[in-house]
Amino acid sequence: MFSKSSKFLVPGLVLALGNMVGLFADNCCPPPEPCCKPCKPCCIPTCCPEICETPCNICPPTCEITPKAGPCVKCSNDMFVSADFIYWIAREDNTDLAMSPIIAPATVDTGVTNGKVYHLDGNWNPGFKVGLGWGLGHDGWDILAEYTWYQSSKSKGTPTLTTAHPLYDAYWFVNNPINPVVPTFESASGKWKLNFNVLDVSLGRNMYLSPRLEMRPHFGLKATWQKQVLHADFFNFAHTTDISMKNRSKNWGIGTRAGFETAWHFSREFSLVGDVAFSGVWEEFKVKRVDNTTTLATGVAVNNVSMTSHVWGLRPVLEWDLGFRWETWTCGDEWHFAIEADWESQTWFDQNQFLRLAGSAEQNGGDLSMQGLTLKFRVDF
Repeated sequence: MFSKSSKFLVPGLVLALGNMVGLFADNCCPPPEPCCKPCKPCCIPTCCPEICETPCNICPPTCEITPKAGPCVKCSNDMFVSADFIYWIAREDNTDLAMSPIIAPATVDTGVTNGKVYHLDGNWNPGFKVGLGWGLGHDGWDILAEYTWYQSSKSKGTPTLTTAHPLYDAYWFVNNPINPVVPTFESASGKWKLNFNVLDVSLGRNMYLSPRLEMRPHFGLKATWQKQVLHADFFNFAHTTDISMKNRSKNWGIGTRAGFETAWHFSREFSLVGDVAFSGVWEEFKVKRVDNTTTLATGVAVNNVSMTSHVWGLRPVLEWDLGFRWETWTCGDEWHFAIEADWESQTWFDQNQFLRLAGSAEQNGGDLSMQGLTLKFRVDF
C-alpha cells in the first residue's frame, strides 16, 4: 500500500509536527512558581520570587510582573497581628472659649490694652490600635482589620479680671434670653472632650515596584463612632452668677477608604515608610445644647436654652504618615517581626457640629485634626 519512500516520509512528518508543537509551546511563559520555596537554614532570605525578564505577549503572562513582597514565613498560617501605641494631640476648629477685647486708647498718650483669645486645644494623650491580617493565597492579596481607640480632653480657665481691665466676651451666649447682646464676664472656664473610635477593613496587595521599593495599594471600608462634649462656664462681675453651656455631639458613620503604603529599603532590615489614605464617610450627628443660669448664693438654676439637632452628611477624611521600619526573620524564616516609628496625621473635615445661637460672632463648623507619634509592632506567623 505504501511505497518505499513512504516509509521514510511518515516518520519525517511526525517529527516535524512534534517540532512545531514544541515551537509553539516555547512561546508561552512557564507555569508560575509558588511564592515561598523550601526555606534554607540560618536566616537566608528565601521568599523573593524570580523576576520575569521577558514577559510573554502571545498568551496571558504567567510570571509575576510585580512580584509579591510578602513578608513570607516558612510553613505559615498566612496571618499577622499588629499592636500600635499612639501618642497624639487633637484640636478642633471654632472651639474658642472666650476673648478679652482690645480697648482703644482715649488719647495718643494712653497705651492700648491688648486682647487675647482663649482656645480649648487638646492635650497630648495616649491611645492604641490593634490589627489582624490574613493572606488570602491569591496573587499575594491580603485582608486587614484594624481598630483605633483614642481619647483627648482639655480644661482651661481665664484669669479673674477687674473693672480696670476689659472683661471677657462670650460669643457663645449671644441671643441667650438672659444676654440678648454680647455679654461681658469677670472670668471663664471650659472643657472640651473627645472620644474617638474607628474600624478600618482593607483589601490590599504588597508588591515590589523595584528591587528596593515596595507598595501596598488597598481599598475597603471605614466605620467610626465618636462623642464630643464642650462645657463652658462664665461668671459675672462680683462672681454672683454663673452662666453655663453644655454642648454634646454624638456621631457614627461608615464609608469607603482607599490609599497606598510604601516602603523604600536601605537594606533588608531597614526602610523608610510613608502611607496615604482618603475616605468618604456618611455620618449621622445628634447634637444637644443646654444653657443654665445659676445664682451662686442660692444654687438655684434656671434653664435658658435647650435645643437639639439631627443631621446627616458625607464628610471626607485624610490620613498620612511618615517614618522608619526595622524588620527581621527568625532563623529558618519561621517568624517575621517588624517595629516601626511614624509621625501620623489625620484630618476629619467638618466634624464640629456644636450648636451656636443666632448672631454668634464665631463660625459654625470646623475640622477635627490629630497628629503625633505612632509606634507599630507586627508579627507574621
